[in-house]
Amino acid sequence: MNYKKQEKKLIILCFVVAAVLFYAFLKRAIPFFSYLGNHNHD
Repeated sequence: MNYKKQEKKLIILCFVVAAVLFYAFLKRAIPFFSYLGNHNHD
């Protein structure tokens, strides 16, 4: 078994999962922050 290859695949998988979670967080966070910003201007 080639452990190095397996390790690289795991790192890529973790990176993809992190990117998806970050994207989902941004999609929720940006409208929330813009809503807060609009509220503060009133």
